[in-house]
Amino acid sequence: MSLKAVELQVALPRTQEVTRIQDQQQQRSMHDQQEQIAARKELDELTRKRPTDVSETVQGQVREKQEREKRRDAGQKQRKRSDEEQSEAKREQLLLSDPVRGRHIDISL
Repeated sequence: MSLKAVELQVALPRTQEVTRIQDQQQQRSMHDQQEQIAARKELDELTRKRPTDVSETVQGQVREKQEREKRRDAGQKQRKRSDEEQSEAKREQLLLSDPVRGRHIDISL
């Protein structure tokens, strides 16, 4: 395969680009390994710190759960009071209605 002068003008710069790209690809694998090592170190550090964080989180969750239960209980008591007040108002309305007058109107002539 013989190359002409014009073809060499195009081929030689391309070979330099190709070698640069191949070099970058080889370096990429080394960079990827270094990134994986750094990520693993961070993960190890987090796992070392985690047991103390977990116990603090559990205590916080217990407090939050107790507060939620208190709020829920207070809401239930308030709803119960409002239901009792409504039923009391209905009873009073029934007592105040006049038994002589009745509740129905008969308009038949």
